[in-house]
Amino acid sequence: MGTLEQFLKFEKDNDLFSRKYCEENYWQLLRNYIYRRITENPDIIETPQMLARSAQGLSAEKIMILMKTLRYAIQHYVSPKPKSANVLILDISRYLDVDGVRQHVFFDPIRERLTCESVYVVFNYVLPLTRKQPNIAPYMLKYYFCLVYAKTFRIYIDQEEGVFLDSLQQLLKQEFEVKIPLEPIVREDVIFIKSISKYAKSLLQKVNPKAVLRQGHNRQTLVITKEAKSLGIPVIELQHGVITKENIVYNYLDTIGSKIYSPNYLFTYGDYWSENIRTPQDTKVITVGYHYFESRMKKLRGIKKQDNLIVFYSNFNRYIINILLAMNQQAKEHNYKIICKMHPGETMWRSYYPELAESDIQVIDTRMDVYELLMSARHHVGGTSTVLFEAVGTGGGIHVHLSGKSILSDMIRAGAAKEFSSAEELMHNILKMDKRDSGRVDNSLIASYLFAPNALQNQLNSINSIIQNPLFALVNPLS
Repeated sequence: MGTLEQFLKFEKDNDLFSRKYCEENYWQLLRNYIYRRITENPDIIETPQMLARSAQGLSAEKIMILMKTLRYAIQHYVSPKPKSANVLILDISRYLDVDGVRQHVFFDPIRERLTCESVYVVFNYVLPLTRKQPNIAPYMLKYYFCLVYAKTFRIYIDQEEGVFLDSLQQLLKQEFEVKIPLEPIVREDVIFIKSISKYAKSLLQKVNPKAVLRQGHNRQTLVITKEAKSLGIPVIELQHGVITKENIVYNYLDTIGSKIYSPNYLFTYGDYWSENIRTPQDTKVITVGYHYFESRMKKLRGIKKQDNLIVFYSNFNRYIINILLAMNQQAKEHNYKIICKMHPGETMWRSYYPELAESDIQVIDTRMDVYELLMSARHHVGGTSTVLFEAVGTGGGIHVHLSGKSILSDMIRAGAAKEFSSAEELMHNILKMDKRDSGRVDNSLIASYLFAPNALQNQLNSINSIIQNPLFALVNPLS
């Protein structure tokens, strides 16, 4: 039994989804973090948000995020006067400059083409905004106030559940050899839920949407989801990132009963992802496709391949950076050019990877259109990045480090990707591939399995059907 299956059985055997602390369900907010701690890898970089999540009290990371929240709350505050709308979009500020236009690559195409009367957008994450817009930052400040208040006056303490958490902590240590102080983390989650829930319910009642559209799994999104479902408003999630049998976010062994933080509908990129998911009983999985990927592939299909270009995709993985540095000189000797593409969240990459910062390797750390690299590069190298799936069908070679083997194992078995464990092996595979077939690989059949066609129209049809009849049993739009 693998670690994920063992963990899923553990949470089902202990009936963790039914547990409450101060009358709030907490396990769904906690499980991703717990599983990451069980499987943690010292070569995977932790962001300030991850560190803040694990720290007790007002840690340096929490204080940094608090100051950031305060700044955005002041700079971008808009008096929250929500208007009634058919669709409420929970925007997490995934904006890119595409063909000279700054746009939200996931939501803007949908918002512009929906046939319903109106759409209301609220920013629910603390990221740089381009203009003043309704956002959740002012309400996030309440969480920090409540955090201090609760610790000062010893409120939000559930002694009975605290006893259970102590025993659960011991069980985790026995079964997974990990020591995690559960009650302080659960208590902070509960304070967060109680701080944001009132705002979330008020927002939903004023907008009165027929559907909520979300992407991602930050706590703000999850709390608004909980309140929407309690009001009978269906929640639709757009897939973001990798869905596999190894990803805890999209896998539940205990599928019986409602999971209050899960969406009612999950729109996936393709049948491959839909088949690799185990959802709660009340979540319907619908294959729609990935519009941004589809549109950029069509737009950039004429880009000429650079025969000597190798792109490494970091995605917070120190393994990849170490391989990159070790292979740099070999690549030069064989007349290859290397580029390292950072994840948009790796803004502090110079401190994460000082050796890379001091090297002569070209690093792209902006939110540039990654598809230009996908279409122009001869070889793509990474560990766990979704980009490696997107590279299928571009005609380039795909190389997966062993650190990502569990997530990309299906691609390796299908022959769409080649695994490697060292810089020497990677260089050997690249040279062998280029000598055999000039680096050209035909993975078009696999690509259609990963990314269904006509994505935008599929999304619009499905959303409009849900709005018109929230209780409908939607037939897969591709069938």
